[in-house]
Amino acid sequence: MNREIKFRGKTTEGKWVYGDLKRVNDNRRGGNRYYIWVDTDDVEDEGRYVLVDRETLGQFILHDTKRNREMYEGDIYFHEEEYDEGDERTFFIATYITERCAFTMLSAGEWLAYTGGGGIDAIKDDFEGFRFEMQSEDITKLHFKGNIHDNPELLKGGQNAC
Repeated sequence: MNREIKFRGKTTEGKWVYGDLKRVNDNRRGGNRYYIWVDTDDVEDEGRYVLVDRETLGQFILHDTKRNREMYEGDIYFHEEEYDEGDERTFFIATYITERCAFTMLSAGEWLAYTGGGGIDAIKDDFEGFRFEMQSEDITKLHFKGNIHDNPELLKGGQNAC
């Protein structure tokens, strides 16, 4: 397999870390705890597991070589169309669709419906054919805006919101 499998998550101190994910069942502390292996440049210390907030976990999706940027689940992108009456932005969220076992870009409205409890039934009428597949050439047309954890205001309205 050539696909790189890694994750990102925020530590309890709010710092983003990237690496391998480990889930530990810890019933003494209320259930599962999630850790990401963080490599160090220190020869003496190969790295360590760092506790992360489960709600901020996101899997690596692809590397946008055009912008030298990694895309993770939960990232927010936009596509801009120019019209005579003004520019129009459409926002998308990188999302894992459990029912299709695939990553895709959902519009902000689709993402809110899907993650708000509606699941695939809330969005299936909006999809035609194989819309769930993300192609890296399509990603290069999008512009990075932020992510759902650092920029929740983008999902709630306001200036430059989804």
